[in-house]
Amino acid sequence: YRKDLNKPNFEVDLSLRDKYQIKNKPLLLKCGTVLVTVIILFFLHSFHHIDTAFLAVAGAFACFFLGTSEDLHTTFELLEWETLVFFAGLFIMIQGINEIGVIRAIGEAVSSLIIKAPVKWQSFLAHMMILWVSGLVSSVLDNIAFTATMIPVIQVLGSHEDLNLDVVTLAWALALGACFGGNGTLVGAGANLVTAGICATNGHPVTFGMFFKFGFSCMLITMVVSTVYITLRYVQF
Repeated sequence: YRKDLNKPNFEVDLSLRDKYQIKNKPLLLKCGTVLVTVIILFFLHSFHHIDTAFLAVAGAFACFFLGTSEDLHTTFELLEWETLVFFAGLFIMIQGINEIGVIRAIGEAVSSLIIKAPVKWQSFLAHMMILWVSGLVSSVLDNIAFTATMIPVIQVLGSHEDLNLDVVTLAWALALGACFGGNGTLVGAGANLVTAGICATNGHPVTFGMFFKFGFSCMLITMVVSTVYITLRYVQF
């Protein structure tokens, strides 16, 4: 999009400044303080060990209590309910799969495949499988849910007696694959869906094909860079 960005063919609507001006600065200060506090607590997780989901929900309720009933109703109207319900159903499905043992079966299958490889290449194969499977699957499934699914899998690999694998380095391969894979398609990441929903609401729909045309190419480039990085940094030959 460099041509469009270098030569913009649009004009800024000055009425937006009046339409979206900050009308309640005290509320902004209160909610901003809550937001900063929650982010700081995220970084301090290794000290307090409070679940990040609990911190996020607590921050949301704190913002609700700090505002008025009018602010509360306005906020509920602006929420992307379809996206929230989508994520809720997705995580319920993931937990159900975990409970019936599918995730452990996947971990054992991957482990058996890695064991068949020569010892010298086991580390390389494990990291590349986690990286590229995560990238490709996360491009068509939500990467947050997929990461939650794969965490137990890499834990199985890291604790396998016959494999000398570090769960930390496998976690980095998973993180890079899932994050960059989410850029591949419109449904690959929650941020993509939320942005597409906002665009559609404002009369500028983003289709799957429009996103795929540029997103998947960018995903492949970043995945290749990640492959080189993982190989040089974490793979043990």
